[in-house]
Amino acid sequence: LDRIPEPLLDRMEVIRLSGYDFPEKVAIAEQYLVPKAMKENGLMVEKSKAANEKSDGEASANEPETTPEEDTEESSTPLGKFVHANNVPSTVGIGKDAIESLVRWYCREAGVRNLSKHIDKITRKLALQVVAEDEGTELTKKSTRKSDSWFVSEENLKDY
Repeated sequence: LDRIPEPLLDRMEVIRLSGYDFPEKVAIAEQYLVPKAMKENGLMVEKSKAANEKSDGEASANEPETTPEEDTEESSTPLGKFVHANNVPSTVGIGKDAIESLVRWYCREAGVRNLSKHIDKITRKLALQVVAEDEGTELTKKSTRKSDSWFVSEENLKDY
């Protein structure tokens, strides 16, 4: 608006559109973007598919045991509908502090498109590291895992 001349600005009607604020972006990332990215990159599968695999004789060591009460609570968000895939460590995930740091320092635009891109990038790198470790493959210096944990936190976010 600073570049529009004052006489023209007087005759215009200015409509201000706001984007998502900080808590909304964090909630969107936790509830929708992280589960979607982890599913798309093979780190998580739907509970129904995991149950079908279990009934076919393929027991999953990484699937947590849940009771019916826990099932109803978890199903309220998309994250509750997923479990870790086979051969994926149960500690793989992105912490709330890492999401907050992403929103605050890396994705400052009004929408969540760049936030989604950053989360996708992190989960792709996690998936690559899981597969490489499972197969015993060596990765390049840029792609190797720099921390001992599979959990992405604010402290190790810079490595992803």
